[in-house]
Amino acid sequence: MDEYQRRMVQTASRSCMAIFAAPNRNARPSDLTVNGSATLVELPSGKVLLTALHVWDGLRECKQKNPSAVLAAQTRSGGQPLALGELRLRDSNRQLDAAVVMTRRSNYIESDGKAFFKPTTWPPTPPDRGDWIIVYGFPGLQRVPNIDSISFYSVVFSGPVSSISDRQFVLAAEDGPRLLEQTANNVPCLGNLGGMSGSPAFKLAPDGLSLVGIVYEAQDGRNATILCWRVDYINAKGVFDRGRLPPLKRGKELRDGEIQW
Repeated sequence: MDEYQRRMVQTASRSCMAIFAAPNRNARPSDLTVNGSATLVELPSGKVLLTALHVWDGLRECKQKNPSAVLAAQTRSGGQPLALGELRLRDSNRQLDAAVVMTRRSNYIESDGKAFFKPTTWPPTPPDRGDWIIVYGFPGLQRVPNIDSISFYSVVFSGPVSSISDRQFVLAAEDGPRLLEQTANNVPCLGNLGGMSGSPAFKLAPDGLSLVGIVYEAQDGRNATILCWRVDYINAKGVFDRGRLPPLKRGKELRDGEIQW
């Protein structure tokens, strides 16, 4: 990794965090069973979390089965988890597998070392085939519980956009391995990438990074094919521009604010 890539990865790392559901506030780290990733973004309308809708659905299911469940985030490796308090679903689109979530704890998230990525313009221009992308996230297999804390080790993938459609773009390992960095040195083989959903996909540009997508699906291993939904469908108000969205083929969208923690 060259110095330019290292700076870009550092910027990406501050705007992504592992999110998970704990059975209760006194749960042991080993009790955690569900985790995903969330991207921190400051839109013109305010600060939000972007993730995959199936991540939100999984966390919601935990809460429905156990009303004592707490949604938390890991903002510092090896540190104490941060309870996220009340969250509200701002908007969603099941066709994209996309969710926009609002939190009242943005100040706490930032004071713990994270930063909400602030785009220079919004919505962004979608990537083109061949544009170079960096993806940063937290696979569940690299979640290491300690006695009184938990560590989520990150991975970084990098490579060109292989294809793009009206709702997603794809990173495929057509030119060899694309694993750029793996922080858990004690994990010899990168396997299942469950937990990467919700990770940011940034386009590398001469003037820095442009957030262009959110991971919603990934195959396993170092050469994983990664699918991202396009964030340019989110307008400046933090909701999906339904006049531009692809037609909904099946499924039911969630209403604004329908799910709360």
